[in-house]
Amino acid sequence: RPGFPNRIREVTGYYDIDVGQQLISEVTRLEDHPIFTNIDGLYFEFDGGSINVRNRDAQVIASDNSLAAVVVIDDLPGRVVVVGDSNLFDNRGFGRNRQFAIRLFRWLT
Repeated sequence: RPGFPNRIREVTGYYDIDVGQQLISEVTRLEDHPIFTNIDGLYFEFDGGSINVRNRDAQVIASDNSLAAVVVIDDLPGRVVVVGDSNLFDNRGFGRNRQFAIRLFRWLT
């Protein structure tokens, strides 16, 4: 969440990705990517933040009104996913995002 004190920018900055200041509540534009097979949208429980991408190898795979919400990098020795909501899989959000969680972690492994 933008403005919330955490160290996520330290981690995402390593990949030239930053959490933005624009709020996003529901993500309905999903690109054709294995993570989104049979998924119609994502629900951000307490308004997630947009993602600013400077890394040319990063791919925006979900957005809302041209604001990046989910970004992947898969040309590294591993894979990276950045999601603009830290509450995506908490008790309230998990029910709506369960399939996304399953697909996400399968893709990462």
